[in-house]
Amino acid sequence: MLISNQSNINILLSNNQALLNKILDSSLDSELKSILTNQNSGADVLKIIKELFLALKDGSKSEMNLENLLKNLNFSKELGTLSSNISTLLQNLQSDESLSNLKTPLENFLKNFQNIDDLNLKEQIKNSGVFLENKLLNSSKYNFDDDFKANLLKLQEALTTKSDAKSIENLKIINNLLAQVELNQLGSLASNSNFVFIPFFWDMLEDGFIQMKQKEEEKFFCQINLNLKDFGKVDLMLFLYDKNKLDLTIYAQREHFKVAIKENLQTLKKALNSVELIAVNIKLLDMKDDKKEDNLEQKYQNFYKESIFSNSIDIKA
Repeated sequence: MLISNQSNINILLSNNQALLNKILDSSLDSELKSILTNQNSGADVLKIIKELFLALKDGSKSEMNLENLLKNLNFSKELGTLSSNISTLLQNLQSDESLSNLKTPLENFLKNFQNIDDLNLKEQIKNSGVFLENKLLNSSKYNFDDDFKANLLKLQEALTTKSDAKSIENLKIINNLLAQVELNQLGSLASNSNFVFIPFFWDMLEDGFIQMKQKEEEKFFCQINLNLKDFGKVDLMLFLYDKNKLDLTIYAQREHFKVAIKENLQTLKKALNSVELIAVNIKLLDMKDDKKEDNLEQKYQNFYKESIFSNSIDIKA
């Protein structure tokens, strides 16, 4: 399920050195924040993202600088969340019969969370469309009918020729969705990891994403960030090593959710054992609202410094 990021740097982009130099100067931070206030913010962000991809490819912007830049920019308020944008878009498309053939693939892509199984999850993540360009380059037989990003691009093309208010609103949502997907893609390349949109409708889930990184040949990191309606923000840090040994740290925001986790730890251990995973360490920690945002590798380095590994459950709250 992990994808080689090096191959994804060779994506299909046009080279515009003048614009590239403009957006890579010290004013980029304020410029991005400024254009997000415009009506076509998603489309404007997409233009800059493409130039940032090119900067990463030709070496004019380092991976570290790009990663720091992305961390310091908060697009969520202006672009909304993926889940809310998709829900709004699907509702709006209900009344447009001319786009019904494009609405169905989006609905099929977003499965109900209660119907999830391990094969379903792997398939949905694989087809999340975050690396659509790489599929275009490396497979002439790839079926894009169920690809999230490919269908967004089809909708974008279909709505570009329309001028009514509803179509303009839908086009703005689509541009925002595409900007979010490509920001995740750019973040993946800059941090040498993988950001994956969780393609499931779940009544409790407001927003969420997965970031994965391979440290060494047999060591894998995974960070899962969830925003749950009743339980608040939840961050899961997972470290898989020695093929089936797992260390898990849970950062929870609300007290009643921490209590629920403690009461169900044995159930969690049994579920992990049922898929042949050994939970060596499980930690439950308090999520600080002002906690420093480290990169994925740094978080695990901090985890190791604070931990003494043993075959026990370590709960801290």
